[in-house]
Amino acid sequence: MRGFVFIGLLIPSLLLADSGWTSAGKVVEIIADSDVRFRVKIIVEKNPSQCKESKWFYRDYLSSGSQQMFATLLEALTENMKVKVYVNGKCGFKGYSELSAVSILAK
Repeated sequence: MRGFVFIGLLIPSLLLADSGWTSAGKVVEIIADSDVRFRVKIIVEKNPSQCKESKWFYRDYLSSGSQQMFATLLEALTENMKVKVYVNGKCGFKGYSELSAVSILAK
């Protein structure tokens, strides 16, 4: 039994974080490549997930709604608009928060 407890302590908090909406912020960088996900840097004051990288977010390309979220983030970047993203409580790729929704705000 002691071995199972020890193994549990070694598992990083990869999946365990808080979920909720971030504060509104500017999209400053989007990385879209041949990897399995896109990454986006948003300058936010509040990120409820408390993942290692508080201003970086990601979404897998094959996840439901990812194309719409990418398009919304790209529009916000090109139009210099603020967005809020909903983080789902998963700290994944490089300690980035996984996002599951995007809200774009009027100028």
